[in-house]
Amino acid sequence: MLSLINKTTKVIITTCTLLLLSSIAFKEDAARAENLSEQAKNPLQQIFLSANSTVSKHLLTRREIRAIFTMRLTHWPDGQPITVFVVNDDNAIHIQFCKNILNIFPHQLRAAWNKLEFSGTGQGPIELSTLQEMHQALTLTPGSIGYLNENANDASLQNLQFR
Repeated sequence: MLSLINKTTKVIITTCTLLLLSSIAFKEDAARAENLSEQAKNPLQQIFLSANSTVSKHLLTRREIRAIFTMRLTHWPDGQPITVFVVNDDNAIHIQFCKNILNIFPHQLRAAWNKLEFSGTGQGPIELSTLQEMHQALTLTPGSIGYLNENANDASLQNLQFR
């Protein structure tokens, strides 16, 4: 009898814990969706796919860009490692980059990174807080790629073309 009570108690505690976690996740998703809908009201900005000047490839296909940003393509054709920089998921430029350049939603990109990290088969990109940090990181890191909302007027950066 005591064993049955213990099992019932464990089931109740587990169920309550799952309900609580689901409630927290739902509130976070609702807040994120509200934030995204506010950002969707902002006009679209031009996005430049930018890379360090050491990158020898200047024209990429959307498939290659998606492979780079989902961390499946890890080296440039000349063998140089690719370092990928992104800004936070809730940044309007990141959202626009995902939707308009990669043709996926930011949460799908995040899921791909999480799958790599949690399975132990890879890691996600380096996340930065601002586009100014992105500009600086791209300038200082050979083989790096990211995106900016302004044309790179810097000798250590180049804008990549894509089709």
